Amino acid sequence: MSEALYIQHGKELIRMELDAYSCENDFQSLLASHPDLLAGDQINPFDPRQWLLVAREAAIPSEDGGNDRWSLDLLIY
Repeated sequence: MSEALYIQHGKELIRMELDAYSCENDFQSLLASHPDLLAGDQINPFDPRQWLLVAREAAIPSEDGGNDRWSLDLLIY
């Protein structure tokens, strides 16, 4: 049996279909607006994480006080 996700709408179950995002920005915007989509209960089911967006496209230096070397699409804590 294949795995499937469903949404309940009243008494009806609607199967969710897998679809690729047309661009990375769409996916980043969705997660930035709804960080609770990330699983927090897998870390601790009794005290699930509540995620907070810190920054999008966060610059990361290679050392303290150094120049920005890398970047994170989303910095979520």
